[in-house]
Amino acid sequence: MLLQTEAAECGLASAAMVGCFHGHDLDLPSLRQRESLSLKGMTLTQLIAVAGRLDLATRPLRVEMEHLRHLSNPVHS
Repeated sequence: MLLQTEAAECGLASAAMVGCFHGHDLDLPSLRQRESLSLKGMTLTQLIAVAGRLDLATRPLRVEMEHLRHLSNPVHS
């Protein structure tokens, strides 16, 4: 588990945790230095780009909360 230090880091922290799960040796400070972040956080496009640089496949979907349980792959909401 990686703990974010800023409210705007939730996307970066989530990407880092998924990357670690998939075998990447990551820590939030070094990932923060590699990726440029706004004080407002990340857009979906930026999150997809970070995931791509970690060799993670992404597929953005718009799903109502009650339908999330029907998704079989790992989901980041």
